[in-house]
Formats: sequence, C-alpha cells, structure tokens
Amino acid sequence: MVEVEIDQGRPLLGRALAPAREAMNSWLQRQLDSHAERILGPVRRRHPIVSTAKLAVVTRREDVLAVLRDTDAFTTPYRDRLPGRSILGLDGAGHRVDHAELSAVMNASDLPMLETLVADEARRRIRGARHNGVFDVRADLVQPVLELVVSRYLGLPSPGRGVQAGWAHDIFQEIFLNSGNLSTIQQRARRSTAQMRAHVDALVAAARAAVPEAREPANVLERLVARQKAGVAVVLSDADIRDFLIMLAVGWLWHAEKAAMLAVDEILSRPAAYARVRETAHDADIDGLRRVIWEALRFRAVQAGLLRKCVRPVTLAEGTARARRLRAGATVFVGTHSAMWDEDAIPEPSRFDPTRAGAQYLIFGDGLHRCFGEHVSRVQIPALLAPLLWSPALRRAPGRPGRLRWNGNFPSRLRVRFDAMAGATR
Repeated sequence: MVEVEIDQGRPLLGRALAPAREAMNSWLQRQLDSHAERILGPVRRRHPIVSTAKLAVVTRREDVLAVLRDTDAFTTPYRDRLPGRSILGLDGAGHRVDHAELSAVMNASDLPMLETLVADEARRRIRGARHNGVFDVRADLVQPVLELVVSRYLGLPSPGRGVQAGWAHDIFQEIFLNSGNLSTIQQRARRSTAQMRAHVDALVAAARAAVPEAREPANVLERLVARQKAGVAVVLSDADIRDFLIMLAVGWLWHAEKAAMLAVDEILSRPAAYARVRETAHDADIDGLRRVIWEALRFRAVQAGLLRKCVRPVTLAEGTARARRLRAGATVFVGTHSAMWDEDAIPEPSRFDPTRAGAQYLIFGDGLHRCFGEHVSRVQIPALLAPLLWSPALRRAPGRPGRLRWNGNFPSRLRVRFDAMAGATR
C-alpha cells in the first residue's frame, strides 16, 4: 500500500514542479542568449573548445564553421522532434532534393512582392497609430505583419489573431529549446502540432479543389499543389506539403519575430545605433538600415548557438594547442554568437559597426543547414521595421512598459512612442 502511494505521488510531484522547472529552463536560456558574449567570451579566450565525454562547447569562429560545414561528422539533433518531413532532419542527397523542391516554390523573384507587402502593411499600421500615443511593437506591428505574410505568401491564414503564432512558438520551443525534455513543453507541442496539422491539411485540400490548373498559383501552398498535380520529378504527398509549410511557418513566426523585437530593443539601447538609423532615414536607405539591424543582432543573440550531434570520433582544431578529440554521441554546442566576437577573426568586435562585411555574420548559421529563409529575412525584416525606426523621435514608453518584457524565452512586449503617425515613406 505504501509503495502504491509513493509511486502515485511521484508523478504528482513531478507535475507540481513542472512549471517551476520550465520557468528556470527559460530563464537560463534567456541569460545565455542575452549575455552570450559575457558568458562565452572568457571561454573562447582561455579554453576555446571545452569537451567532456557527452558534451562539447565550441566558441572560436574557425572551429564553429568547421563543425557546421562537416555533415559527415556532425548532424542536427532535431530529427526526432520534428513534426514531419523537413530539410532540418536531412543530410546529403535527401537534403539536396528537398532544398531544391522548396527553392522551386520560393525564389528571388518573389522578393519585390514580399518587400512591398510587408512595407505597405507596416506603414499602414504606423500611420494608424494614435498620435503621440503608446505603440506595442509586437502586438501592433511585428506579429500581425508576419501573420499577414504567412497568410498571403505561404497561403496559411491563421484561424484567429495570434493562434497560428502560438502554435509555431510551441513547436519551435520543443524542437530547438527543450534540451531538458520537459514534459510541459512536450505536451504543448503535441497539442499545437495536432491542431496545426488539421488546419493545414484542410488548407491543402481546399487548394487542390479550388485552384484551376490554368491559373497561376498565388502562393507557396498553391505552387506545391500545382507541382504535385503536374507530376514533377519529386512528387510530394499531401502530408509532405503540410509538413513543409508547417516548418516554414514555424521559422517565420518565431525566428523573424524574435529577431525584429530584439533589434528594436538593442537599437533603442544604443544612441550611436539609433543615430545611424536616423542617417538611413534621410535617404530612405533600406540596405543601410538592414546593416544596422544585422549589427544590432550581432550584439543581441536571437540564439547564442546551435546544437549538433557528433556521429563519429573526430578531432577539432587538429594540429593546434586547442585541439580536442570528440567522441561519437557527444552533443556539441556550436557558439555562432561567440564566433561573431572572435578577436582573431572579427576586426574590433566590441565596436558597433554596420559597415562590416556580410561574411562576418552568422545570424543565419552556416553550412548545409544555413537558414533557408535568409534571403527572405534580408528583405522582410528591414521592410517591417523601417516605418517604425524611421518615425520621428522614436523612444521607449516611460517606465516599465518601455522595457522589453518576456514570456519564457520569447520577447512578448515592448512599448514605444513617436511624434508622427505617418512614419517614414519610401
């Protein structure tokens, strides 16, 4: 009888402690992301590769690139957490096939349309803001504009404001941030995955029934269905199309949203950075603004690093004093943020310098699994933020509302003021 009571008590205790464990896990992740250089800089300078039997931490740029580019020795550890077919779970020929399929339906010819869509909606929202009132960067701008893009461009309208973004956040957290296998995160992800699958399944079926073959497909979903109907070399099933679209939306509604929020917060924290923003406003220099945003994200990590799994014994930095032998099965933390601060590779890393060469940035990773949506982000994020950042006298709202607020490891609120409703025009 006592044994039964104890056995029953353990899961109850675990459930009671689960919220506290998740809160602590999110806090630790946020500290690493927010203070990545303060934490990893001393490691990089003294012990560039730290390794045990089960874990290695890689911080030097040369070694970070070596890990990300060596898909024979290092693979992504996310495969078992993915909600379905995704290039993130593939290496070699499988990755090349699926990458080519996505590239066929999302390419550079879409970028002018995307830029116009994002910029027009962002300007409309800035102009509609109450004169000299408080403006919520996430709720009033970033999230609704990105949801509009996912709806119009990917072909995935949300069933309600913020619903699809909520699903995406739950799924992203389970795939990329739940290294502790916390049950609360897993349960939310399973629920959100089931709901998002049902939603996208219905959209795929509707697209097949509604889109005549004579009409040019209007979005990525319709393009995938059209290729399926045409019987191209790679024939995707309905489930494959659904899975591709879910993972695209997950990246769109988590990574891009967090990057935009952190960029605004970092720029408002740096008078020199904001002064550079004002310079770009004079000439409506959108690429100059992108450079300021990218440099802000070099200071403010969206993610401090990426994880890889070592699949065979390998020596990193062989022939150097920092060389370390990694065992098969070891998890590798690849410090992409630290690599952007490596004194041996990055000129004056502590200086805010938007004129840096593009190759110095690892915001989108590197190697085979470099972010597929990088070309979209280069256009989308500046177009999204320009009307806000170019608004006259942009500043934080007074007091606590003007400080970045968090929900777990995700920025949830940042309120600002500006002196004109119209913002900038381009």
